[in-house]
Amino acid sequence: LIVWRYVGGNIVRRLTELSNGMHAIAGGRLDTPVAVEGSDEIAAMGRAVEIFRRNTLERDSFETANKYKSRFLASASHDLRQPLHALTLFAAQLHSESDPEERDRLVAQINAAVSSINELFEVLLDMTKLDAGMLEPNVSEFPIDSLLTLMQTTFAGIAGERGLRLRVVPSSAW
Repeated sequence: LIVWRYVGGNIVRRLTELSNGMHAIAGGRLDTPVAVEGSDEIAAMGRAVEIFRRNTLERDSFETANKYKSRFLASASHDLRQPLHALTLFAAQLHSESDPEERDRLVAQINAAVSSINELFEVLLDMTKLDAGMLEPNVSEFPIDSLLTLMQTTFAGIAGERGLRLRVVPSSAW
């Protein structure tokens, strides 16, 4: 009788733990581990529930990664439109400009906008290579001033259209 009560109590306890774990997982608490010790049927059910829990966590992480990738692509699309829009503005100004110095300045801005577009495409290509595991990141130092100047060239015209002024302060930071 004592052995039966011990074994029965142990089975009931393990089944209750398994049930509680399953309810927690079904309720969205995927961090709840499920006991899988032993070699009997209860342990086999626990292992099956644990596999389900891990697969669900993995699926959720893929869904989260896809959501962030979609946001990134939407942002990249927006970022590509900015220099294209600036390029259109500069080309229109160039068409109507007769002053040679102003034309040279506009040509330089057009070249900078085209360079910005090319850099954005390179970044997108690098991101897809990183995502596919075909490229290792290369962390490096670079002068921030060139990036700020490029941003000013790319976005100053758009800011002006909206009644804003974009001003970049020269920097020697790296």
